Amino acid sequence: AIADAQVTIGALTARTNAEGVYTATLPVGEDFVVSAFKYGWNASETTGVAVVEDEDTAVDFSLEAATPVTVTGVVADGSGLDVPLFAEIVVDAPGTRLTAYTNPVTGAFSMNLFEGTLIKMTAMSADEGYIAQSVDFTPTADSTQNFDLTVLASCIAKGYGFTEPSFGEDFTGGVPPTGWTVADNGATGGVWGPGSASTRGVLLGSGEAAFIDSDAAGNGVTSSTLTTGTIQVADLSSTVLVFDSWFRTYVGGEVYNLEISVDGGAWASILAIPATNRAERLSVDLDASISGATSFQLRWNYTANWEWYAIIDNIAIGGNECVALDGSIVRGIVTDANTMTPLNGATVSTQEDTVTTVATDSAEFPGGYFSIFVPAGEETISVSFNNYETAEVTAADVVPT
Repeated sequence: AIADAQVTIGALTARTNAEGVYTATLPVGEDFVVSAFKYGWNASETTGVAVVEDEDTAVDFSLEAATPVTVTGVVADGSGLDVPLFAEIVVDAPGTRLTAYTNPVTGAFSMNLFEGTLIKMTAMSADEGYIAQSVDFTPTADSTQNFDLTVLASCIAKGYGFTEPSFGEDFTGGVPPTGWTVADNGATGGVWGPGSASTRGVLLGSGEAAFIDSDAAGNGVTSSTLTTGTIQVADLSSTVLVFDSWFRTYVGGEVYNLEISVDGGAWASILAIPATNRAERLSVDLDASISGATSFQLRWNYTANWEWYAIIDNIAIGGNECVALDGSIVRGIVTDANTMTPLNGATVSTQEDTVTTVATDSAEFPGGYFSIFVPAGEETISVSFNNYETAEVTAADVVPT
């Protein structure tokens, strides 16, 4: 008997019990099509079934076993670190879900499936920071299905980090920063200065920000520019400029622009900064302005007559890209040296990182598992646990068994 087989009659479905028996209540009629299927067996169908009032109709099936196949593959990092991944493999077949795990060292897996049925196979990294990947396919003899998982935009996967900006300023050194200039082009004396010195505060968060306050300057024209030093195009990894902004208006009479001067040339506006009366992150691509140039300067040009204020902070060009760091991922199992029992909760650390060993759902590696990034040039890994002597090993010595 085949238990839990699915029997389909039009839109109606039923499942067999432990003895392989199913029942279904149908309207009187002829020409019903009845089919039976369970993953691991080939589907079978009976047509022209007649249902007579107050009578039982028996439709039996003898399902033939489907051809078994072995699907193998490797799950690996696909964002630049190019290392095997310890991952859970989930197969969703009609009426069935199967799971397996990769080898933490090689990323390899093997699953015994069946030929001829469409399945969905999903790979999910056991270590955080990766996007799960799914594929629909019908296994055949000696099928291979590899996965290259990419990291999340949050860049929390081990061995990854955000790049530093090619050019950046957060004003922690003061306003104006060294190499920058502030010009007073108005009549009130109001100019760009440190937000911390104003009665309103920084407003864009902690630290410092550049601030100009037309309201505090009073009646009259407040006009000032905040200008960067010279920026070399060759030093940039990107042409995208981003900065935090808070531009509050009263009647909308301000003129407030981000401007650029390329190779010492005339100033040109590249962004009319919007008065949204809230904190926001603005972005502008400088590529069209600096293509073929050697250097440039930027300036924030604000002019108002007794309006409100403008603030900028956290200026950056380039950076904030998630990239693979120089080093390697080391995975292993921590066990009791005498009993070989996996130890969950042990501390594994390098100079840069500390992790705790955990249990997994893998039958092959049920506990004591850890994964840690070891930067290039660093070899020593320290392992400690309550009531055990601390051990120090090299990355090359760590091999799950």
